[in-house]
Amino acid sequence: MTAGLWKAILAIGGIVAVAAFACLFSLREGELVVVSTLGDPRRVVTQPGLHARVPWPIQTLHRFESRLRVMDLPATELLTSEKKVLVLEPFVVWRTNDARRFLEAVGSRAGAEAQLRDLVTSKLGGAIGRLPFTQVISTEPGAVQIETVLEQVRADIDRLARAELGVAVHGVGLSHLGLPLQNERSVFERMRAERERIAAGYRSEGAERAAGIRAVAEREASRILSEARREATLVRARGEAEAAGVYSAAHDQDPELYEFLRRLEAYDRILGKDATLVLAADSPLFEPLFELTPESR
Repeated sequence: MTAGLWKAILAIGGIVAVAAFACLFSLREGELVVVSTLGDPRRVVTQPGLHARVPWPIQTLHRFESRLRVMDLPATELLTSEKKVLVLEPFVVWRTNDARRFLEAVGSRAGAEAQLRDLVTSKLGGAIGRLPFTQVISTEPGAVQIETVLEQVRADIDRLARAELGVAVHGVGLSHLGLPLQNERSVFERMRAERERIAAGYRSEGAERAAGIRAVAEREASRILSEARREATLVRARGEAEAAGVYSAAHDQDPELYEFLRRLEAYDRILGKDATLVLAADSPLFEPLFELTPESR
């Protein structure tokens, strides 16, 4: 084989390779391609892999990302239904849904995000403007409705974006929700005062219930003590009656001994321990001693 033939084969191979490169294109995962013929979008390719096309300039490829994108919006001030100012920083999660419509309507990510920014700002402002302040920021469980509002805003924007931009909106959220710096302190003070008022009400109710419980307990204690005193009086009366009976029986058996023992008991109660008395000889306290016989004494 001559050198000229080799050159011819190499040339033909090069032409075939260039033609194959010009007539084929690859699509990666997470991409969409719109194939335009003489500027007219004719075909949308969504499956990854190699695909055929007519070489440029007859057909042109327009590549777009199909993966989810997150767009952060700048902080904006919105008014509630009572004309109170709120500061919100929204974000949007979106993706290209219809590549042909996307190419015709916006053509690029920057164009799509500019359109989405306007939609989110207008829809979110209208939704917040219909809500009272307490349904956006509140300490009451279940009072805040912002999550429901954000989902409604997402659904409205998704419907418009699909129809007009070829974009699907998968989420609308808030990275920040608050008050202007000049208003935060006064609002927090009002919220603190409201909390303190509710706490004072709870304390007052608790004190009232405690007083009622204490009154019932005191009445019950008084009743129990009264019954105990009455029972003690009855027991004491029975005891004294029995003691009187015992004393009477002892007196009947030996009156002199009884009187003597009673006097000794009286002396014991009067004198106590380590007591010293100075009495006249004719004091009644000495009568038991003088009445005893010398042997007994």
